[in-house]
Amino acid sequence: IIFSMMEFLDSKNGPAVAAAAGVAVVVGAALLFPRKAPKPTRDRNTVYLHVLKPNKFIGLFSPDVWCLTLETWLRIAGISHETIRSQTAVKYSPNGTLPYIEYNGHYEADHRQITAYLSRVTNTDTEGFLTPQQRATAHVVEQMLERSTIPLLVDYPRLTNTNLLRRQILASLPIPWLPGILLEPFVAVAVFLKKRSSGLDEEERRKKIKADVQALSDLLGTNHFITGAAKPSAADALVYAFLVNTIEATVKDEDMARWMQTINNGNLKQYLARVRETVWKDWWNKQEVLQYRAGS
Repeated sequence: IIFSMMEFLDSKNGPAVAAAAGVAVVVGAALLFPRKAPKPTRDRNTVYLHVLKPNKFIGLFSPDVWCLTLETWLRIAGISHETIRSQTAVKYSPNGTLPYIEYNGHYEADHRQITAYLSRVTNTDTEGFLTPQQRATAHVVEQMLERSTIPLLVDYPRLTNTNLLRRQILASLPIPWLPGILLEPFVAVAVFLKKRSSGLDEEERRKKIKADVQALSDLLGTNHFITGAAKPSAADALVYAFLVNTIEATVKDEDMARWMQTINNGNLKQYLARVRETVWKDWWNKQEVLQYRAGS
């Protein structure tokens, strides 16, 4: 083609051919070597929170306790933010984990590091109004949930139901074009390793879960929020995310969820409604939630 074009350059059609060739080269280069998409415009002093997109098998709103914890914390702190939900968000995380944030060109991951960083740069304190006793309560609750209850209860139904765990893993993979049958060997290995690493049989796990949840409900009692304060603190962000992912999530232990809603006259369920009324008034208005509840 190139040699044919060169032969025509001396003819009367030479200029037209040369112009067409130039256009072809430019178009071809654009197709073969596409330009990188420009970075989206970010507003200053706005936190851009990256979390997982909801799917049918994991979570409810943010399909991860830590993602929803941070999103709730941002609301409690009153920090301007925008939530970006993506099934492949983890690929761009600074350390390969979710959630992570962008703030004035700075990236930060891990919910604990994020809250510490944002508290410092925005001069925000979500615990400054707590008494020493309330701070101690918050610390104990957070340690129990992070180290015991969440690992036990959030993973519980997935570890005890092999088929559900397999569907969960397949649904969470950001490669919908790859036939599931090709992934089955890898999923089977993941299921085996995850169940083997749990270390507890079903009955032992249930006892430990119930002891933790009962303690949480007893501690809450008739208080409005978990520390006994008149308004929510950082600890409430974690408690709220934990309860949403265990009482209301699609993937859950149904018997456990029903029990959790009845202990102490249903104070945990009332607590969920109270937090929503305070910082999540738009909870059921979110399109993602409505679609998720419909199973779409």
